[in-house]
Amino acid sequence: MTPHIMLMYPPHGEEVLYLTSIPSLSSYLQDLGYIVNICNHNEYKDIINYIKNNKPMAFGISIPFTYMAYNARTLILMLKTEFPDVPIIVGGVHPTLCPEDFDDVNVCIGEGEETLKEFLYAILTKGDLKEIAGLYGNKEREFMDLNTIDLPDWKTKPQTTLTNGMKAIPYSSSRGCPYNCGFCSNWILSKHRIRYRSISNTINDLKTLKEKFNTDVFDFRDETFTVDKQRVKDFCKALLCENIKIKWWCQTRANLVDEDTLKLMKSAGCIGISMGIESGDTKVLKKINKGITLKQARHSVNLIKQAGLMSYTGFMLGHPWDDEQSVRNTIDFAEELDADAVGFSITCPYPKTKIREIAEVEGGILTNDYSKYKSNHVVYIPPKLKGHDMKKLKEHAERYFYSRNIKRIYSQFKRMFFQKGWKPKAHFMILLVKSYFPYWIKWKMMEYIAYKMYADEWRNGI
Repeated sequence: MTPHIMLMYPPHGEEVLYLTSIPSLSSYLQDLGYIVNICNHNEYKDIINYIKNNKPMAFGISIPFTYMAYNARTLILMLKTEFPDVPIIVGGVHPTLCPEDFDDVNVCIGEGEETLKEFLYAILTKGDLKEIAGLYGNKEREFMDLNTIDLPDWKTKPQTTLTNGMKAIPYSSSRGCPYNCGFCSNWILSKHRIRYRSISNTINDLKTLKEKFNTDVFDFRDETFTVDKQRVKDFCKALLCENIKIKWWCQTRANLVDEDTLKLMKSAGCIGISMGIESGDTKVLKKINKGITLKQARHSVNLIKQAGLMSYTGFMLGHPWDDEQSVRNTIDFAEELDADAVGFSITCPYPKTKIREIAEVEGGILTNDYSKYKSNHVVYIPPKLKGHDMKKLKEHAERYFYSRNIKRIYSQFKRMFFQKGWKPKAHFMILLVKSYFPYWIKWKMMEYIAYKMYADEWRNGI
């Protein structure tokens, strides 16, 4: 049968099996009786050949990341050339923020399920696309009730890798975030609102995923899992009441944890929590509108440890207001927190964020080629860090943290080397050789003298 629509990501060069956008759209449309074909090819030639063999009535392109925008434009040009009579609709985070980048095709703003349903109906009935809420240029669409959406249509087992090396099934029980961080555009997408899937539906989803994929490890991708603490408690009690034995990880903020909630989460199978601290400098924290304090960060990490949970803290280097001192403060603060793991990323001025606005005024943007807007590229250097190698600065921060304490080496060894499978072991050995040995040997062989040398090098080397 001829597919009503073919859904695809632009060629992207990496695994994106953990993404929920296309699987969620596919599930929703199929429940309504539409025939959906998903194209998983990652080369332009293969995509075109696949389309010729399947011949859909419409194309749907999901662009969840800014770095995919350039390849999406290339793909659109090829589709319009090869299949000029087949309508195209694009959606996702980047088209929602920058619809003007795709003014030659139909653009879905925000959530895509209902808009895509009406788009296909209009094509089949030759209706007026200008009447469809949610398309760029038309009226806005109201947010969906998440309880009307089934689980994503996963064709293969989706997986993420947790901080402890375990493979997990990604799952979201909510959409949106109420905060307004300067480096993030989520507030534009969610309008500062969070919508939840009911506790009963969430429990049923976990049961289904556990049975379907034969796993008991889950990675909750909710933006701020503990923002509604009563809901978290109700969820944990439901897991315990139904004796659902799973292990799960979540992410939240330093101002949204407390002792009682963490203990209950631990008893219900939670194994770890990620938090974005972003900076160890008070002035920078205020400038990026993070909405937390260094005191709250210290307190929350301590509470997580006391509850017997693993902790991961994330930091960004290269905020527009960063200078040498604030970077040193951030590296020192990451060490002071002594979380189980830490991640440092290089600040990227994504479209429509406050950081982007500042960078465009004050300078420092190295390129507007969105295909470079990935974690392994430096696309921005703040004025007060001009001349510094941001990649080396990031590498130094990571090595500084992971080489400082023998306890971390031992805890990392326990977590990763005794995990089932070879990947955790290989990951541990890579960390050991790359991050631990060079600094640990230096410290142990020349204890006090080496420490002074290292400290002086660090202070003068930034």
